This record gives sequence, structure tokens and C-alpha cells, in this order.
Amino acid sequence: MKVSRIILVGPMGAGKSTVGLQLANWLNFEFVDSDYVIMQKHSASMTQIINSYGEAYFRNQETQVLKSNLHKSNIVFATGGGGILKAENRAIMKANFWACYLKVSPDVQSRRLHNALDRPLLPNDPTLRYEYLLNMQQQRSAWYTAVANTIIVTDAKSVVEVTKQVYAALQETVCID
Repeated sequence: MKVSRIILVGPMGAGKSTVGLQLANWLNFEFVDSDYVIMQKHSASMTQIINSYGEAYFRNQETQVLKSNLHKSNIVFATGGGGILKAENRAIMKANFWACYLKVSPDVQSRRLHNALDRPLLPNDPTLRYEYLLNMQQQRSAWYTAVANTIIVTDAKSVVEVTKQVYAALQETVCID
């Protein structure tokens, strides 16, 4: 099997955007970050978009970005943490991408996001933040797993280490175009 579309899924703070960009550079693939595309389209931050149009609107925008990239080959795509919430998105991911679930513990996730300014759904209070992240992981973990061809835990690993693991998983399971 040849892979020309790779998608990284997982919660916020798992490293999807950072690892995705590194992997795309290594493979000489295009990199697409769905959150960035949506923010560019609206000339606004995620907070502004969600506050103006609502979370459901933002989730529909994620679907549009995903669909608009299905014609491309040689692409690494990073979803937002909630990109797997819609069954339609999960079906698209499963059918059209080699998927890697970047898994992170709520403790590490909370530390990585302690200075996050543009995470509109993330509480500012550290205790509430941890509970929110834990609940999101409990709600979404099965969906991330369901679409994934491989799972890589990113806790205590550098971007390069995680990227190497994703690359190795690709090499073990498929041939890259």
C-alpha cells in the first residue's frame, strides 16, 4: 500500500502541528493545519471564530477543510483536537488517510498548554483546566483510536523523537510515495 495522505489526530497539546510540520519537511510533503486554515480564511483567531459563530460552525469548517484536501497527494494534515467529533470526519479520515494518534497524558497536556492564549474552550483555572482535559480525553480517546493506524505517546519526548516514531511506523506498515 502506498501512502500519500497522512493525518495526525489527538488532543490539543499532543504535538500534531509541530510534529506534522517536521514530518512534512522530512517527507517533502505539503503540510496543512486545519485550525490555521480556518483562522486564515476568517482572518480571525479560533476564539473570535467560536465566539462569533459558535463551536458547531467551527466543527463544520473543519469538515470543509478536510474535504477540500482530499484531492491532494503527498500531504501531512494536522487536525484540531475536536476534528474527530463528527462521524463524517472520522469516516473521511479512515477511508482516505494513514492516521497517527498522538497521545498525551492530561498532566503533560496541561503543562504544555499552561500559557495557551488562543484555546477558547480551555478553562483558565488550572484545576478546571486539568478536569476539562481529562474529560475530553475520556470522551474522545476511543474515536482517536478508531481512526488510527498507529498510536504514539508523546509524553516526555522531543518533537524529533516523536517524528522519528511516526516515520518508523510509516516505514513498518506502508511504502511512502
